[in-house]
Amino acid sequence: MRRALLLYNPESGTRRKRRLADVEAVARVLTSSEVETRLAITGGSESAAAQAREAALAGWDTVIACGGDGTIQDVVQGLVGLDLPVALGLIPLGTANVLAHDLALPRRPVHAARLLLQSSPQRVALGKLEYQNRDSQHSRYFLSVAGLGVDAELFYRLAWGMKQQIGMAAYYASALHQWAVQHFPRFEVEFFDPAMGTSRRETVTQLLAVRIGNFGGVVRRLAPAAGLDRSDFQLILFKTSSRTRYLRFIAGRLLDWHLPIRGIELAHASSICCRPLAAGDPRANESSLVRVEADGEPLGRLPASLAVAPETVTLLVPPACRYARGQP
Repeated sequence: MRRALLLYNPESGTRRKRRLADVEAVARVLTSSEVETRLAITGGSESAAAQAREAALAGWDTVIACGGDGTIQDVVQGLVGLDLPVALGLIPLGTANVLAHDLALPRRPVHAARLLLQSSPQRVALGKLEYQNRDSQHSRYFLSVAGLGVDAELFYRLAWGMKQQIGMAAYYASALHQWAVQHFPRFEVEFFDPAMGTSRRETVTQLLAVRIGNFGGVVRRLAPAAGLDRSDFQLILFKTSSRTRYLRFIAGRLLDWHLPIRGIELAHASSICCRPLAAGDPRANESSLVRVEADGEPLGRLPASLAVAPETVTLLVPPACRYARGQP
């Protein structure tokens, strides 16, 4: 690390009043280690992507996303596809910070900055989600997780102001509310299951395609066999609309119990097609309204497809992280 651009959004997250002070403290850590450092305010998704790309093209060797999972995702859009020696770093200042948990980064910005200076660059594969939005097809790269169905509906219904004020408590409150009142529309997923050696077609109420093994918070090891060092997703297939089974699954993750639950299945796949139920099915109309999200950002609706993309990014990985070279 010789030249680092710090991107941050002063209006996001739950620590808005301290955001600038935190970023300036990170800058001091880097400059004290003779890293040329510049701070840049980003105004949103397209702005962050463009700024990251411009920085890489201008010769900055490190772009550091100071924020949460949404900020990281925005920066990734700007760095993907560049054949340049630029690395992505993370200072966790967001609400959930699931990628930071998986990378074993501390929540305190100064401590995270010191750890970034010891980190090694690792090439990691990206997930790519293609989806429908306003009658046109769109795509988005992501690092951690994509969700379709009940999970995505949660993020759509989560009030932005509530998230800003009370952070993760808003997620848990909204999830509990969704569990109590949400109707679970069904949709169809199709993928090749390498364990069975055959293609599968399933009807589900929720699909999670996971790339990381540790989410932190109450769910922690949501998908224990997932990892950024793999070339596939760990899928969580919810083939049930039973509220009790949903709750048992989350309770099991809270207690770090991984007991089988009827109607909820784990599998692996590198690509998945997701579509509404066939037109002749009486549930087809509600199926077409199923939403999709990636890394906590609401995106659009079905039909959708997911794949581990051929494109990669270079991620700064702390020495204690399981993805660091030489770690099991």
